[in-house]
Amino acid sequence: MPSLPYQRVDLSNLPSEEGDPPPAGKEGETDLRRSRAGRVRLWIIPLSIFLCCAQSAFYILARELESLLITSTLIPVLGFGVLFGLVILINPLVSIVRPKARTGALNRLEILCLFTAMLVTAGFATLGPGTNLVPLIPAAWNPDWNTPQRGWEESLTNPDQPALNPKLFIQDEDAIRAFREGVLVTPPVEGAGLREKLPYYREVMHAIPWGEWVRPVGLWLIFIFGCYGIFYSLSYVVLRFWSDREKLTFPLAQLPMAIMPDTTANRRFPAIFYRPGFWAGFGVSGLILSWNAAVAAGWIIPDFRITLGLGRPEFQRMAEGTILEGLGGSFRAHIIFTAIGLAFLLPTHVGSSLWGYYLFGQFLMLAAVWVGLGESYADFAYDPRFTSNFLTAQGGGALLCFATISLYRCLREYYLLARGKPAAEQWRLTLPVLWLIVSLTIVVLWLMWNQVTLVWAVAFVLVFTLIAIGLMRIVAETSMYWFGSFGFFHVYTAFGMGNPVTGPIVAPLFAIYSVFLASMETFVAPSLLNAAKMQKDEGAGRRTFHTNLILSIVLSALFAIAFMVFLSHMRGAQQLHGYFNSTVPLATLDSALALARGAHDSISIQSLWFAVGAGWLAFSLWIRQRCFWFPHPVGYIILVTPVFYNMWFSFFIGWVAKKVTVKFGGKATFDIARAFFIGLIIGEIIAVFTWAIVGLSMGFHPGISFHRYNP
Repeated sequence: MPSLPYQRVDLSNLPSEEGDPPPAGKEGETDLRRSRAGRVRLWIIPLSIFLCCAQSAFYILARELESLLITSTLIPVLGFGVLFGLVILINPLVSIVRPKARTGALNRLEILCLFTAMLVTAGFATLGPGTNLVPLIPAAWNPDWNTPQRGWEESLTNPDQPALNPKLFIQDEDAIRAFREGVLVTPPVEGAGLREKLPYYREVMHAIPWGEWVRPVGLWLIFIFGCYGIFYSLSYVVLRFWSDREKLTFPLAQLPMAIMPDTTANRRFPAIFYRPGFWAGFGVSGLILSWNAAVAAGWIIPDFRITLGLGRPEFQRMAEGTILEGLGGSFRAHIIFTAIGLAFLLPTHVGSSLWGYYLFGQFLMLAAVWVGLGESYADFAYDPRFTSNFLTAQGGGALLCFATISLYRCLREYYLLARGKPAAEQWRLTLPVLWLIVSLTIVVLWLMWNQVTLVWAVAFVLVFTLIAIGLMRIVAETSMYWFGSFGFFHVYTAFGMGNPVTGPIVAPLFAIYSVFLASMETFVAPSLLNAAKMQKDEGAGRRTFHTNLILSIVLSALFAIAFMVFLSHMRGAQQLHGYFNSTVPLATLDSALALARGAHDSISIQSLWFAVGAGWLAFSLWIRQRCFWFPHPVGYIILVTPVFYNMWFSFFIGWVAKKVTVKFGGKATFDIARAFFIGLIIGEIIAVFTWAIVGLSMGFHPGISFHRYNP
């Protein structure tokens, strides 16, 4: 039978109901939404920049002075704190004082602009480039570290032909010493007021050798902003296909939208605040975590913390001497309220894939122990920089394969949509693709300027881009908000790409790679995608939204770097957080030296597992087109990150709750349950936000954060 010439459907021009005419156009729909939600006033832009900079300062102070990682995930705790304060306090008060304001001082679109800016910029100063970059710049030529015993001068800092680009690092010994030990400015006496401290801060500012920092920071920012350009354009390249055609749920984008003010009704509070279920969930998570924080503060005696799940040591003791003993180093069952709530927002087939593949991976691990390949999880090495085990390698192969297929489908969608359209429409549709090409070119040229050959630069950027797409897809489909690191050098070591010729080439590549991928818990690409999704759904004005977001990214990044430089010179970097200021830069340069010496020059068994992962992923996608009951492959991809070991049990609880609600409850029951689980998430976020402020102001560690579960 000949195939019928079906016409491709334009999803942006569908009628709203049967018999209704199609909307006048996307611009008309956007104008309608904007008229309902209000317009974005220009003073929102400086307010967004101020909040993003304040957020960066708060995260840096908490990490460096109190070793408190308030958030090392994709959830911006301060952003949600500001959002919650606006909708529950500021806007209602304004609507009372000024009745004509109706819904308050800020409308829905203005709050959206503030939140998305804080969402995207949160990671830079926590575990993102801002954290890894500043300590690295003065590290390579530090005379206390660059000793003959360490061997950096053999290759990395060789005066004749250094593998590292000297222009990216500070070489002046006095400037390095001032950074590590602090500037020679007498601090005010303990307990001095702000009036006495301000002159001290000014003296520190004047004593910092800013001239030594300007050039390396500026050159690094070309690479960082080039990568941000890749992520920004990728968000709009994939969004149309994933949102309109594949109907992904974007749970992390749903969450802030659920507590935004309702501008279509004359209400002082968001609609969900009128549901008792929301406050029930809010109370459960908020009160339990607040109790534990009060115990940590010593306010409740005796020390009686509420245990949230089963940790590794407990399971290890329980499994000792049983057939499950081999899982002692990997199995745990934590109760994380945010993960439970997000799992409830997922489609059930996605939730079952996550915990199902996790248990399948644990069975494979146990089977490997039974046949004598190891005694426990510790024998299957994994580290976030180089080494994959047979499970993470499968997940890595699946992620790269899935990302490649996703990118192809999205680009093909763009081609089909643009074909036959007027020139102006084609330009609008292809603009994200063109900007993606420009950003990729900038990063490749920057790498080549750092003595990386064209082939290696393209290979690095290709893998880097595919990882970004894969993680964006995982977040959009599964609500994963916490990652372990996976990057180019896991592929590099698995396939034995190192040899004496490529060693000096990839040594600088590793230092560059570490700035962005050493800590992926706050990877910015998925946050940019969620911001784009919220902008698309709300119809926020493109010009104001993008201006606000781009300025917030650029200026808050500059502020975070400058503030970290200032704090390091005031206190002395060696007096701040030891892991980020000493351990990480030392490990980065030692690893770069190992690459320069030609390490990892033989192919490993992990390359086979990469191929197995890619093959199973491709097979799963193929067979699901014929058998919908076949497990969704996204859970298989999650094997790439051992961090999910902390979250699987919470996702299982959320999946069970969703399954029971959908099977036995009606719409009213589902609405109540949904409000409860959203409250469960918001309660945990606000508890972490509140106790972080209390702990910092009173000088104690509250013991609750989104980093309290170790992998």
